[in-house]
Amino acid sequence: MRSDLERATVDPLPARRDLLQRYYKALCAVESRFPISPNKDHINSVTFTWYDAFKNKQKASQQNVHLEKAAVLFNLGPVHSHIGLTFDWSSIEGGHQASHSFIASAGAFAFLRDTASTKASMESSTTVGLYYEEALAALNVATS
Repeated sequence: MRSDLERATVDPLPARRDLLQRYYKALCAVESRFPISPNKDHINSVTFTWYDAFKNKQKASQQNVHLEKAAVLFNLGPVHSHIGLTFDWSSIEGGHQASHSFIASAGAFAFLRDTASTKASMESSTTVGLYYEEALAALNVATS
C-alpha cells in the first residue's frame, strides 16, 4: 500500500482518501502485533521516511511506526480539503458535502495533533508539528 501512496498519481481524490484510510488502519493492525521501533526487542529493520511538505529537501526518517501514521494523517487532511473544493457550493447539497469534507480534514489534523504526532517524536524541521496541526485544523473548521 505504501508504494501506491508514494507514486505520483492522478487517481480520483476519493480513491486517494480511501487508500490513505486503509493504509492507516493497516498500520494500526501491524503496530499491535509487530512493534516497530529502534528498540532491540522490536522490529528495528524498517525505517519510514517522509519529506517535508513545504521544504522538499528536508526529510524525517525513523524506525517508528508513529511517524508513518502521523505522515498518513497529515496527507489525509489535504485530500479531504481538496475533495471539499470539488463540490458545487452554489447548491445546498454541494455546500453540505463540502462542509463535511472540510470538517473531516480538520478532524484528521486534530487527531494528528492530539494523538499521533506526540508519539512520533518529530523534529522541529518537519511539517508535522504542533504549529502546523493547530493552524490547519483551525483553517478547515473555519472554511466549513
